[in-house]
Amino acid sequence: MTRAGAPSLQQSLPAPIPTYQWYKDGVAIAGATESALTISSVTRTDAGRYSVQATNPMGSVKALPFPSP
Repeated sequence: MTRAGAPSLQQSLPAPIPTYQWYKDGVAIAGATESALTISSVTRTDAGRYSVQATNPMGSVKALPFPSP
């Protein structure tokens, strides 16, 4: 999270450039396919466990949910 603005989570990996998919509570977030996930106006409904999956020609990896239980 950033102090200067909206909460933001970010994941970055080296080349080959991956594609990203962010998840909230295990469900893909529509349109959340960038290396950073920013929530502009946080509300109680945004509470949950977030994770990201990165995929490139070498395969894919899914990060553990944040925050961890």
